[in-house]
Amino acid sequence: HTFTNPNGYLFEIGCFRNADGCATTGIRTDEFTWFSGYTWQIGICRKCLNHLGWHFQSIGDRFFGLILDRLTEK
Repeated sequence: HTFTNPNGYLFEIGCFRNADGCATTGIRTDEFTWFSGYTWQIGICRKCLNHLGWHFQSIGDRFFGLILDRLTEK
């Protein structure tokens, strides 16, 4: 998926059910959500605390939308 945020930044993200190295932070919101019916929180790396993407959640569903060029393999 390719999305642009309200500030004009372009992100190419992949959707993942689980992301063990990712933690969420901040208040959950539905403002400017890219997925209708979903709220989101910022997702950060558990080790270095860099922004990796977002955690999206709706009633009965959840997933991580992670910025592909910020991911590394173990």
